[in-house]
Amino acid sequence: MIIFNEYIGNQIKLRRRSLGITQEELSAYLGVAFQQIQKYENGKNRVSAGSLLLISQFLNINIAYFFEKYTANSSEKSIKQNNRDFKNFTKLYNQNDNEKIRKLTIEISKMILNCFRKNEKQNLCKTIHKNRRDS
Repeated sequence: MIIFNEYIGNQIKLRRRSLGITQEELSAYLGVAFQQIQKYENGKNRVSAGSLLLISQFLNINIAYFFEKYTANSSEKSIKQNNRDFKNFTKLYNQNDNEKIRKLTIEISKMILNCFRKNEKQNLCKTIHKNRRDS
């Protein structure tokens, strides 16, 4: 059960960070201390169904998002890898002061994600090439 709590917490953290929302902002919406959000995100405390519903509304995501990729084989190792990947992406993003490049980085990431979600990997190169010409 602990791995499941960590998985849910990690999903909350990834979504919150991707939207640029602070723990303080989320905690104010839920009416809890920001330390409670830390405990949720670290898997130390379970998130109730009601709180998870409120979190999904605040983060503008379907509640199913928190469960989509969970399997009984999800492990602490995969959770830690997701955290490392996110930290690496954030570090690369923040290293660049050029606003145009930062926006393009986000757009490219969205395009890649959309292509993989739709199983349209072959269209990825076409989309990137088109955007390169439009820029």
